[in-house]
Amino acid sequence: VNQIILDSGAREDKNGVARQGVFVADDLYEDTRQRTILTVTEDYYNLLEADDLITVAQAQVTLFQQTVDLTNAQIQAGTVAQSQLYQANADLANARVSLVQDQNSMRTSAAALKIALGLESDVPVTLESLKGSNGLPDLPVAPASESLDALISSGNQSRQDLAAQSHTLEE
Repeated sequence: VNQIILDSGAREDKNGVARQGVFVADDLYEDTRQRTILTVTEDYYNLLEADDLITVAQAQVTLFQQTVDLTNAQIQAGTVAQSQLYQANADLANARVSLVQDQNSMRTSAAALKIALGLESDVPVTLESLKGSNGLPDLPVAPASESLDALISSGNQSRQDLAAQSHTLEE
C-alpha cells in the first residue's frame, strides 16, 4: 500500500482549479443561453418587420395599379398626355420590385429564425401579431437614487461572459 500523506497542497490546488473550471463552464453556458435568447428575439422581430413590409408593398402595388388604370382612363378621355402613363407604369414596376424584395427578406428572416431555433427548414413559422397590445413589454425603470457607477456595476455583474473571464483569470 502506497499512500501520500503530505503533497504540499497539490491535491487542494487541483481541486481549486477544477472548481474554477466548473464556474467558467456554468458562466459560459449562461452566456450562450442569453445570446441564443437574444438572437431568437431579434430574428423574430426581423420576421415581423418583413411581414409588415410585405403588407405595405402589396398596398403600394394596389395603389399604383389603380393609378395606371386611372391614367389610362384619363388618356382615353383626353385629359392627360400619354407620357403620364409611362410614369405610372414605372411607379407600378418599382412597387412590384419592392414587393419581391420584401418577400425575399421574409424568407431570409424566417430561415434565420429557424436556424436560431434549431428547426428544420420545412417547418412552417406562424407569426403572432403584436398589434393587439402596444406590442412591447414595459421598459424597466431604474431607481432614480442609483448613480451611473452603481448602474454600470450592476450591469457588469449580470454579464456572464465577464464572469467567465474573471473565473478563468482566477485559475
